[in-house]
Amino acid sequence: MIEVSDTRPHHGRTSGVAGCVAYLLAFLALVVSAGAAEKPSEYQIKAAFLYNFANFTTWPDSAFKSEDSPLVIAVLGEDPFHGALDFVESKPTADGRMVEIVHAKSLATLPQCHLLFISESRSDYIASIVNHVKGNAILTIADESGACENGVMICFFNEDNRIRFHTNLDAIESSNLRIDPRVLKLGREIGGKEQ
Repeated sequence: MIEVSDTRPHHGRTSGVAGCVAYLLAFLALVVSAGAAEKPSEYQIKAAFLYNFANFTTWPDSAFKSEDSPLVIAVLGEDPFHGALDFVESKPTADGRMVEIVHAKSLATLPQCHLLFISESRSDYIASIVNHVKGNAILTIADESGACENGVMICFFNEDNRIRFHTNLDAIESSNLRIDPRVLKLGREIGGKEQ
């Protein structure tokens, strides 16, 4: 179970871990179709993670063209979500921004984005990808745990049939992003300062 909370009171969200857990459970309930008795798939859960990372990350104002510009999530490489991210597009973020999902097969076709999900099909190109987006306010998330050692900010891995994540605090701190520290504490830190 993912437990996250936010220290930003100006969003008017229920404070505390319980409110965030309820928020995630409600989102997962939407992801698995009404009446479905099956457990959410790995990528439905990862889609919920992406949405929650977007909700608990603050981007600089300069990262958006206007106040009503969408938050753009880009999937680089083969799309493992198979529609699981579609639900994210219908949900505004905590800051009231709509979410736009875009897909790119390569860096050459990568549009401007705020959150970049690097699929496993692009894991051989992590160093090039990190170098390409360095200096931009882009939250990088990879579907391969070793990517955090190469500069990606958040990396998924599986442990005991659960989806977990590593964090690279050095990469996060060198960006213009602020991720809620309580969210970061849920991850396992790699290559940075002690949490």
